Amino acid sequence: MSKPIVYACGPMAGLTWEQMNAWRDRAREALPEVELLSPTRGKDWIRQESKPLHGGAYPRLFGSQNAIIRRDYWDVTRSALILANFLHPATCPGEGCEEPIASIGSCFEIAWAYPLGTPVISIVPERSPMHHVFPRAGTLEMVEDEEAAFHVARVLLNLDDAHSVCC
Repeated sequence: MSKPIVYACGPMAGLTWEQMNAWRDRAREALPEVELLSPTRGKDWIRQESKPLHGGAYPRLFGSQNAIIRRDYWDVTRSALILANFLHPATCPGEGCEEPIASIGSCFEIAWAYPLGTPVISIVPERSPMHHVFPRAGTLEMVEDEEAAFHVARVLLNLDDAHSVCC
């Protein structure tokens, strides 16, 4: 039997490679029974970027506007579950600006999952632009930490120990 596919969506613009992927590595450890798809796969060139990513396209592998949209859409449409992490969003550029910015690509991914009936688990801190009506309405469960999200994923996917006490 093949592993269920889980798409790990979350902010990329304004973040470093490590900031984008640390939580995805923790998700892989917490959910070894799933195939975790990341929008960063095949984009090792991001490691060499001197600055965090901007929200635009790059002339690199899977970096064009078309490649980003088409591959992410394909990943969402073939996933059993979307795990969205908004705990560490980028902040607006500029001196003294500490306001978190919304993850526009992630909003698209949540919207793509909605008509397919694909459940979305969102990890959202209390103060977040992701507490907007659209990402909230497209989310099955909104939690405040990774442990709770991984537990909900295990329950939804009916993985071993899924019904242990949590949260």
